[in-house]
Formats: sequence, C-alpha cells, structure tokens
Amino acid sequence: EGMENRVEGRGLLCALLRYDCGHFASEVCSSLCELSDQEHSARQLWRDGFLDEVAATLVEELERQNAVESISGDDQFLTLATAVSTRACTLVALVSKKKSENLQCLLPNLRCILGSLHILVRCKTLQTSALEQYLSETLSIIRLKTDRKHPPVSSSVERALVDAMVDITLSIGSGEHQASLPSFDDYYSSLFVKLCAMVPKALKKSGLALLNGEHATPHQQRHASPIDQLLSLLSKDLSLDETVISEGADYVRRCILSCLKYGIGGDSADAASACLRLVRTLVIRWSAAAASEKSAPRGGSGVLGTLRPSQVHGMVASHSKFRAALEHRGESRDEKMTSHALAKESEGESEALKTTREELIGLLIACCASRDGPKVEVDIDTWSSVFAAYDAGLSEADQMLRRIMHIYADIMAQAGKDLPFDMSRQCWGAHQGRLPLTRSDEWQVDREELLGSEHGRNWEWFIEALDTRRVRYTLEQFPVHERLEPLPITGIENCEIEPSAPGDAVELLEEAVDEEDPSISNSAGGGDSKEDESKQHHSIYNDVRSSLVCSWQGKGPDRRYSPAFVLSMVLGVLDAFVPADNKEEGTRKVPPEHSVNEDGRDENGSIDEEGESFNDAPHQTFVKIARRLCDKGCVALALASLSSRCPDIRKVAIGALGLFIRAASMKQAKDLKSWRERPQVLMVMNSVQRGLTLRLATHLEKSDAMQNQRTYIPMLPTVSAIFFAKASFIVTKPGDDMFLRTNQIFLSQNELHGAFKDCFGLPAFISLFCCNMSEEPRQALKERIWAVYLLKDSVQDEFSYRVAARRHVQALLMTSFDSSACRTHSSGITFEQTLLLETINGLLVRGGRLAFSHLVSNMGLLSWIRGVLLRRNSFVLQSIESRCQLMNIIHTTLSGLADRVQTKDESIQQLCAEAINLASPVVELYLDISKGTMAQKQVASLDTGVLLESVCMFLWKLRRFVPVVKDSSLLVSTANGISISCARAIINESKENASLYHQVLAGLCTLPLNISCTDEDMVLSFCDEALSFILWQSDDYHDLYTDMLCQVASISASGVSAHAATRILPKLMACRRRSQLCAGGILAWDNCLSNFLGAKTDAIGTNDNLGICDTAKQLLNHAG
Repeated sequence: EGMENRVEGRGLLCALLRYDCGHFASEVCSSLCELSDQEHSARQLWRDGFLDEVAATLVEELERQNAVESISGDDQFLTLATAVSTRACTLVALVSKKKSENLQCLLPNLRCILGSLHILVRCKTLQTSALEQYLSETLSIIRLKTDRKHPPVSSSVERALVDAMVDITLSIGSGEHQASLPSFDDYYSSLFVKLCAMVPKALKKSGLALLNGEHATPHQQRHASPIDQLLSLLSKDLSLDETVISEGADYVRRCILSCLKYGIGGDSADAASACLRLVRTLVIRWSAAAASEKSAPRGGSGVLGTLRPSQVHGMVASHSKFRAALEHRGESRDEKMTSHALAKESEGESEALKTTREELIGLLIACCASRDGPKVEVDIDTWSSVFAAYDAGLSEADQMLRRIMHIYADIMAQAGKDLPFDMSRQCWGAHQGRLPLTRSDEWQVDREELLGSEHGRNWEWFIEALDTRRVRYTLEQFPVHERLEPLPITGIENCEIEPSAPGDAVELLEEAVDEEDPSISNSAGGGDSKEDESKQHHSIYNDVRSSLVCSWQGKGPDRRYSPAFVLSMVLGVLDAFVPADNKEEGTRKVPPEHSVNEDGRDENGSIDEEGESFNDAPHQTFVKIARRLCDKGCVALALASLSSRCPDIRKVAIGALGLFIRAASMKQAKDLKSWRERPQVLMVMNSVQRGLTLRLATHLEKSDAMQNQRTYIPMLPTVSAIFFAKASFIVTKPGDDMFLRTNQIFLSQNELHGAFKDCFGLPAFISLFCCNMSEEPRQALKERIWAVYLLKDSVQDEFSYRVAARRHVQALLMTSFDSSACRTHSSGITFEQTLLLETINGLLVRGGRLAFSHLVSNMGLLSWIRGVLLRRNSFVLQSIESRCQLMNIIHTTLSGLADRVQTKDESIQQLCAEAINLASPVVELYLDISKGTMAQKQVASLDTGVLLESVCMFLWKLRRFVPVVKDSSLLVSTANGISISCARAIINESKENASLYHQVLAGLCTLPLNISCTDEDMVLSFCDEALSFILWQSDDYHDLYTDMLCQVASISASGVSAHAATRILPKLMACRRRSQLCAGGILAWDNCLSNFLGAKTDAIGTNDNLGICDTAKQLLNHAG
C-alpha cells in the first residue's frame, strides 16, 4: 500500500509540474533538496529511484516552459543539480557492477537522470566539480571492452549510456566547461574510440536487415547511428588525446574498413553516404593535424588509426564496385530534399544534401589534397573510372570529377610521370568504353583512304559525341564564373585559395559604362563606392565555390556543357588538323625562279606537272573538320566563352575562333559546296573579332601599363556574347524566323571593315523589342519574344545587369507588361506576359545586390507588383503560369529583403511595410481560382498546387518582417490587412497538406487581419482553428503559440457574444499548459481569457455551461 501511494504521489507531482512549472518549481526543488539531505527513510526514496522521474520532470519542464533563468540563481536549484549529478554517478556505478540480465530495470531511471543531466549541462547550471566527477565515473564504462573483468553490458543500456555521453559531450564542447575539465580530452577521445568500435557491428546489423527485407522499428529509429554521432563529435573540432587514439587505433581502422565496405558496395543510399562522409571527415581531420605539424603524422598517431590518406585512396580505387559507384547517378539534390527541408533551406537553416556519388568523389579529393597526396598511386584503371563517370557537364559531381582530374595530373607531374593517355582519348561517360584510355600511334600516320576526308581519326568520337542541344542549354545559363583550372573545393581541401587580381573584371566593368547613373547603384544594403564594388566582384570571382555559382536554375536536369573542358577539346581537335605553317592555302612552295600560279600554270601559261601532284588533303580535312564542329555549335560555345571571368578560358576561346576563321577563309572552304552557310558564319566571327580588336586598341591607348601585354583578351558582357553565340546558330538556318533581322544587324556594320561597335553594350535588343508595330504582327511578336529570351538567358551577374540597366531595360519590361493589357487582341499575349515576369525575376536573381538596389529600392518593384495584383482581373494575370511567375518575383524580393532587415535602415523598414501590404492581394490571387473568376479553360488543365504552395510560403516568410515594422513608426493598418473571410478560405484550401496548413496558419496569426462587425462567425471559426492547432500539434511548433494567442486576443478584443465566448472557453482553458512553452505565451493567454470573460452575459441561454465561466474567473483571480 505504501508503494502504491508513493507511485501515485509521484505521478501527481509530475503532472503538476507539467501543468505549471513556473509557480511550483521552487517548492518542489526545495522539497527534493531536503529529502536528499536526510539520513533516514526519506533518503531511501532517492536511493530506490522513486524521485528520479520527479527530478527529471522538473528539469525538463523548467527548460520547456522557459523558466530556467528565473530559478537558476537559486542555491536550492544548484543543490538539486548536484544531487542529479550524484544520482547519475550512482546509476553508472551500478551499471558497471551488475550483470547484463539485471540491468533492464535500471534503464528507465538511467534515461531520466541522464536526460536531465544533459539539460543541466546545456543550460550551464551544473558545477564543474560535479561534472568532472561524472566524467571520471563514465570513463570506466567507455573502456569496458578492454577490461574483461567487468560483466558485459546489455545493448539497450549501452545505447542509452552512449547517447547520453554524446549529448553531454556536445554540450560541453559548445560551452565554457571544456577548459576547466582536466579529464575532458581523455573522455572525448575514449568516446570517439568507443563509437568507432560500435560502427562495424551497427553496419553489419543494418546490412543484414536490408538484405532480409527488414526495416528498423520505431524504437530503433529513435537512436542516432554511431556514424552520425561520430560526425557530430568531429564537427566540434575538439582536440583528441594521442595516447588514447593510439591505444584504440585498431578500432578506428576497423571502422574505416567497414565504412568503405558498406559505403562503396552498400545497398542503402543514406547509410552509404554517411559512411563515406565519416571517412572523408577523418581524412580532413588528419590533413588538418598534418598541416599544423612539420611532418605528417605517422601511422597510428592520427585519427585514421594505422592508415594514411594514400592507403585509403588505394583501398577505394581498388574496390570491386568502385567504378559502378562512381558512375551511379542517384536522386538529384532537389528530388531528395523534402518540401520542409527546402523551406528551411530558403531561410538558411539547412545544409546541402550530398549523394553517395558526390561523397565518394569528395573522399578521393580529400585523400589527394592531403600532405600524403603525393604518395597516391593513380593507375590507368582509376583514370578510366573517373572519365567514365564524367559527363562533361556542370553538375556538382561533374565539377568535383574535373577537380580530381587536375589533382591527379598534378600528382603525376610532381612524380615526374607523363599522363598515360593522349588528349584525344579523354572520352567521357558511355564513350569511355569504346576506346581504350591509352597512348596510341594508330593515327600518327594518315591512312590513305582518309586523306582529304572529314573523318576525325582519333578525334572522331569527340565530334560524334558533341550534342547541339547541350550547347543550347549552355547558352541559356552560361557559367561565367567557371575557371580553366578548377578552384579548390572549400570544406574538402585544406588549402587557401590564392586571390587573383580582380582588376580584369572590375576594370572592364567600368569600361562597359561611360557615365555613372545614380539610379543604378549598390546603395541599399551595401556601400556604393567603387572600392566596395571592387571587393564585391573580387569575392564573387575568388571566394565563392564554383559549384555554387554554376548551379542550374532552369527546368529539368542540368544538361549544360563545361565550356572549360569542351572548348579545350575543340581547340585540341582544330590544332590536330591545322595545316603546317610552311604550306600556303591550296598552293605549294616552289623556287622563285620557277613561279607557278594557283591553277598549276607557270609564267608561260603551261601546266606544271609538280602542281598536279601537290597534296591538298590536309587543307581539305581541316576545313571539313571545322565545318563539322561548326555544325555542332562549337563556334557558338567559343563566342559565349568570351564573357568568361577566367582570362584563360577567353584565351582558349580566341584561339579556337582564330582557327575557325582561318578554316572558313581558305580556298578549300570556299570551294566546299556542303558549307553553304560559311559566309554568314564568317561574317559573324569577323565582326566580333574586329570589334574586340577595336576595343583592345582603345584600351591600350588609355593604359600605358598594358602596352606590353598583347595576350590581354577583353571580357565581353554576357548580354553581348550570348547574342553573338545565338546569331551564329541563326545565320546557318535560312528558314529561321530571325534569319533576316540577324543578317541585317551584321550587314549594317559598314564602318571599320564590319567591326561590331556595340560589343560591350546591349546589341540588337532595343531594335528587336521595340520593333515597328506597322510590320507584320506575328513577326513583330516573334522578334519581341526572341529579344526577351535573349535578355533572360544573357544576364548572369551584376556586370551584365549594369549593362542592361544602361539601356533602361528593366523599366522597359515593366512598362511593356503594363501595356500588354491594351493588346488583348494579339495572339500569344498571355505567353508574353509570363515570359516578361520570368525575365524580371531572372534579372533580380542573377543581378545580385545591384539588382535589388536598382529594382526594389530605386524603381519601386513592390509598388509595381501591388498595382499588378490590384489589376489582375483586367486582362492581366489571366493564366496560372503568369501568377506563379509573379509569386517567384515576390519570393526573390523577400529573400533579398531578409538579408537586409538587420541594417535598421528606414528604407528597408519601408520596404518591409510594402511587402506586408501585399498579403491581402496575394491571398486573393489564389482565391480567384476557387471563386471561379478566371476562365475555366485556363484553370481546368493546370495544377494549382504550385500556386497554393507559393502563396503559403509567402505568408510564412512575411512573419520575419512584422517585428521590423512594429519596431518602427510604419504600422500597417488593419484596413490593408487580409479579410477574415479570405483568411478562413485560404486555411480551408491548405488543410489537405499539413506543411502548407502550418505555414498558412502561422503567417495569418502574425499578419494584420481586417475584421468587420458582421464577421463574428468567421472570428469564432478562426479562433477555434488557432486554439485547435495549439492543442493537437506537437511541441515542435511551440514557438508559434505566442503569435497565435496574441492574434486570438487581438481579433476577439472587438467584442464577441457571450454564446461565442462559452463555445471557445473550454478549448482556451485546455491551452494554458501549452501557452507556457513559449516566451510571453502565458501573458497572451491571460489576455485571451480576459476578452472572452468580458463578453456580454445578457444573451446567455439556460443551456450554456456557466460553470466554465465561474471556473475561469476564479483561475484568473488566482493568477492575478
């Protein structure tokens, strides 16, 4: 009976603490301290574990209800913290003494006490001496494996102990206890070895489960894997004790071998990625330790145990499934991330997810980039596997593969070895299996049947592999920041990037504009001086990882080529077939005393017999190869590469264009009937070449320092380079709609031998976009759309954005969109509106800080968007696509605004207010669909889910700007807020998706709502929705409770009937405990209760529950 009373009292005490820990924590803490000091039966409660749950509940609820600071300075609470630590040491001692079958009864108490100890360490309320005692006691448990005198520990108890140890270690590493704990390094290192010892067993168990088709149970899923725990420990970058690591070197070695086994050949993608990430982290940790020493650590003294990075690389490359794992292309990053993860990523709270393939490549790079990298052996099979996995593209994996190629080449060069293959054998992807990756002299001597033909010999595979569609994809979003030699990958290679001179990009940025327009400045959120601008472009070019600046932003997978790789191969092809310098085009060198004409006749007009035997085959082959490459889009790729930020890529492009011009100018090219488009292509190349020469001459005249640098290649803005690249495609197709206008543009360049004088401007855009409306309407529309596509594809950075802004293109696009409502009779007007919005969004995204300052701050983009939204039904935004594109512009603007809210600038606060004022029309933008105000034929065939997700995310993002406006004098009027009826409608629309429902309700409870006197039912329904969310959602959303309660108090302050109050009060009373989980929640709850209790009572019927009101009043008086 006494035992039952103890258990019942313990449960009631825990329930009381969960209900309101703030009022009862002090009394409970005092009682627990008194019981711990007594020497009789009361102290036995601590020893028997009856108070473990109460102490754990007290500590947990103090943290959950944000009451730790109110009691942390109390002496009794510090005494209780020491008692909890002592109890933890007692339980750990019991674990080390009892047998495995007797430990299960301690498991609940162990979890309670260790969990509360973790909270005390995290809140920094535990004394150092008590924490040091706990660490010393648990060291014996960590080392149980090496001491056979101790009985074995059950797996469940061992997991509970290890989980608590990891959590406490991470909290110590993040706090101030580390320096004052003498045994912490020993403890941290021993835990590291313990986890390494657990990894092989855990991987084997999970591998067998997957092999048998089993899945982890919910209980198993609650435990973090030893690999994840090791990664968490290593992320703290704490020092390891070399003695402890050396003693456990064998465990570390087994851990690495198991990770390589299941990482390369495993069936689970997530487990394989984690395994390889752990090995890569250990290699990077080894490299960091080696960099801080004069010589690399010897085997057995580093975190790799008895292994070295070169040995790890050798084991990876020799794995039987290495090539298959390297070639495997799993889910893309966007497919792997959930919508919730993408939402967090938009707020900067999520790290990039990597596939197993990328982790494997990263491990190779980490091994080669270490101080042990020169000892890495790179055989022909490794090269073949890398090229087979490479796709000559710009995906994350392709950029990492290209980086490892350069590292391998450097390693072989340092060792004095030549590459074991020719450049012409660098076959990528599926082409790797067709030709062996070796050096071959098969084509060194031309075969007779191929003389003068268009066969590419050992380059034939490359010409056939080139895909014109991929070239067009590359032009859609050209990677201007790619470099000929890839930069080291931050986070993987332990080396600093050597900053290159930023004068190239910045100097040409100043060249592209002749006068400074005050409206085009970088004033919002950053300095507007040239020095700040120089630093900005310098950081973009040098400090940003290439994989980030080259990321694909279009639809579908990234199918672009890597210009640095492909263009180098193109130059290699042309250089392999270019005729020797001592041969003229179609002629033969003869002695001066015997002159021969081109047709083989001598000065007397007779046929020269030697002229008949002259071998013209090399020139014919060179011309035909150049024609095939031109047909594949290589000329367009070279022209686009003239806008690259890398000077070396521009040099390669100039070299390739020079050979193309030489081939197209030969007599054999003129005689080649199959190359009919040669004059047009040559016209484009000559015009660009002469335009660059003119620019270079002007630059050399202004700068005396550049007189001796004849290899200087001017950098074109992408708006010009992409135009030239697309023009090279168009002029080869007479049936193209833009063929006539494009030829006219180049033929109009009459001065300076056809040099294109507007190379550094915005060529042809104004003339095409503002075409004469008296022309054929369909052709005018085609030219206008082509010009918009050109702008959308070509503006890739602030440099090109500034060039476009010089022509006032942004204002032109916005004006054109406004005027499109007057051209509703024109066919394709809806598509044109959508394209204009997509282009404006592209300018805002790729223009960076300059675009935000110019478009949002100076041109009033948010005000323009509000005007478009208010006119959405007057032949504007009549399609779902156009509405989605407008939402994309809004999201891009909010992302830029979120980066500047900390500046405390009045202009930023004004922009925040304008963004909040968009809430009501944005909600109505979606509700127009459900109300049927849009044409049914335009809605039925489209999925409105994308628009709903965009609107919900918009409401969620606005929460961040409401405090900024409240702190200023720019209060948003409720008259401009969302009507309560629209709020209820959008809530109902989002209920089918839990994530969208959460975003909508959280946003609506922060934003101002417009309520009229006739909306009582809507108000009551909204309050019921918010309170139900608080009651039934998990505590993960407790940070939203205060906003929800404040909104309920705000909309109920206007007055509700007594009948409505009695319906809400029961649910409001049930929310009191949840309201204590967030700061300010209990105060907001009190305000809600006051509003509902203040309702009129004359309308209360006899069937209403008056007892609820009486109970609520008594509770309110007690709280007061």
